[in-house]
Amino acid sequence: MNENQRQPTRPLALRLVGLGLRTLHRVAPDQAARAATALMLTPQRRPKRRPPSMPDPKTVETDRGTAVVRRIGDGPPVLLVHGWGGHAGQFKDWPARLNEAGLGALLVDLPAHGDAPGKRTNVAAAATVVGAVAAAEAPLAGVVAHSFGGLATLYAMSLGLLSVPSAVLIGTATVPQQLTRLFGSLLDLPPDMIQRIKARTEVVAGVPMERVDPVGYAQGLKTSALLIHDTADARISIDESRRLAAAWPGVRTHWTTGLGHTRILADPAVIGEAVDFLTRHGRTTGPGTIPPRLAGAGDCITSIQGTNVKIR
Repeated sequence: MNENQRQPTRPLALRLVGLGLRTLHRVAPDQAARAATALMLTPQRRPKRRPPSMPDPKTVETDRGTAVVRRIGDGPPVLLVHGWGGHAGQFKDWPARLNEAGLGALLVDLPAHGDAPGKRTNVAAAATVVGAVAAAEAPLAGVVAHSFGGLATLYAMSLGLLSVPSAVLIGTATVPQQLTRLFGSLLDLPPDMIQRIKARTEVVAGVPMERVDPVGYAQGLKTSALLIHDTADARISIDESRRLAAAWPGVRTHWTTGLGHTRILADPAVIGEAVDFLTRHGRTTGPGTIPPRLAGAGDCITSIQGTNVKIR
């Protein structure tokens, strides 16, 4: 969250939800925290704008959720990971540019997003699914991830679930606690309730938020990376990318102005910069860069760090 940005007046619906949760919190704080956490972990599904002639999807099922995956182009694939409340169609302008550069595009709808089933998800579940998709489609030339998708991608990399030669991270969140505080701010929730939501979220995700710390483990990442962020991003402050850049050896940065948090994904200059970076750094050979292929003919059932994975 960009705390320096002036927050607009909250819609009536948000004010009413916040009022209801605050009222419940005064009489039943645990119940209020459960209800608020369920709401926070439920992404809003947006209208989807898919690229023309989209191929038939396949699903990658894990114990933590199911992703829907579509591959466009025959070249070494680049995994495209959307943000919270987003969908694969937000990358509709990317496949053609990647294909022109000899790369394939691997569009994914994370659990509870786009065409993927499910109602709720969290960063640990998303990271597991990102790792499963990457393993199913290996070898990858790289990954492009936006916002929450960037946070999940970085967490997957830290766990060894995702190993790619190049990564482009756009408007990436790096502090999951900020996302909880943003949710509390939107609903005008008291600090003690936000703490309860944080604790409840950690129970659901199965990991303390402090452990999901890209800045803390960036120094050990060997992936070539390009960070792209807009200086006027009102959702995720550019300061988060700046802190990540300071901790990640050899990382490149590209700051934009006036594109905001979401429109940046459709900007031709941004797409061109990212594709050029991936073309130069997206090697698909070499030790330690490619997770084992899990996909085969028909269904495949295997395990990633104790998580069952089924690919259709």
